[in-house]
Amino acid sequence: MTEVDQKIVHAEEEQLASSEDQFTLKLQKQAYEGFEKSQENLTIQRLQRDSLAFNIADLRNYFRSIQAKLADLKNSQTVQETLGSVVFETCPACLEPILDVPEHVCHLCKTPIQPEKQRDQMVSMINELALQIRDTETIIARKTEELDTVNERFGAATFKWERASRNLAEVRSRPTSESQAKIRELQSRRGYLERQIEEQDRNAAIANKVGEISQKKGQISTLIQKLKDENTAFETAVEKRIASAYTAISDEVKSFLKRDFPREKEFQQPDSVQFDFGANKISVNGSSYFSASSRAFLKTSFIVGFLMAATKHGFFRHFRIALVDTIEDKGMEDLRSHNLQNLVVERSNEAGVEHQVIFATSKISPDLDTDEFVVGRYYTEAEPTLNFSTGSGRAV
Repeated sequence: MTEVDQKIVHAEEEQLASSEDQFTLKLQKQAYEGFEKSQENLTIQRLQRDSLAFNIADLRNYFRSIQAKLADLKNSQTVQETLGSVVFETCPACLEPILDVPEHVCHLCKTPIQPEKQRDQMVSMINELALQIRDTETIIARKTEELDTVNERFGAATFKWERASRNLAEVRSRPTSESQAKIRELQSRRGYLERQIEEQDRNAAIANKVGEISQKKGQISTLIQKLKDENTAFETAVEKRIASAYTAISDEVKSFLKRDFPREKEFQQPDSVQFDFGANKISVNGSSYFSASSRAFLKTSFIVGFLMAATKHGFFRHFRIALVDTIEDKGMEDLRSHNLQNLVVERSNEAGVEHQVIFATSKISPDLDTDEFVVGRYYTEAEPTLNFSTGSGRAV
């Protein structure tokens, strides 16, 4: 850029110092040659455009003609199938009556006729025209795409021709000396270099922006991967914690089942206790079919076992309270109910944190029938849970 500026200054100094600066037609010649080339290119593009447009118009006329032929054939086929062949009562040449003729021959010229062959010929012609229509549509579409491309080239050629025409008119409007031509060429060169520098500056700015975006993308990708790793670790920790919680509850339930009376084989050796909150199901060693009283024992063991597991592990969100009303449900025998009550109290006394277990029973264990464990009086038929006043009729 600096070199071009120095050449311009030197050329201007030469122009001022020289008194014999002769006029030249070099620029006019160059402008005219450029104009001729652009005009020749414009003519070529126009001829290609017009030729292609005429070809497309001719194809479209042909397309419409074969569409009409196909429609005529289909109409002819429909008429023939509906009305049958045309039959003349008299000969159109001699006007004599036409005598009866055998079937499958022309009643005028007596030439044998094969109906199936006629139908096949009709179908063949219809299929041939349909194929020509499809091929013509394909050719028209391809030619139309070519015409779009030629139109683009024609527009560019028109723009170049107009620019060359203006340049030629400008050069012809004023005489130019050798030094002026040189200065003008150098100035044009300078303008070209300036545009290149501006373009490079824009590209550099875009490159810097792309670099910043790439850096941010890398940071975001790193953050996303970090969050994915944390999420994976969190999911793994949750799965481990859930597994630990299930194991803790299962162990507590097993401790109750093992100390039950020998009523169920699975309760004596409970290798696995599985439960599903969604299905509301508890199984021991894969079995969930037990007697009614055993199911009551299992249900109470699970409720209390869940609470006891929560007293051991701080990650449980279970309220440290249990309310049980299934101690001797489903016809459980008294001794078995007493054993379960004693087990609940024993396990509660072993817990190291504050909690509460409330259970209702009409067959309380003798070992627990004390003021330490019993709240309220014993309800009987004569003394129910509610007392009613006989005078005013109001409940007390």
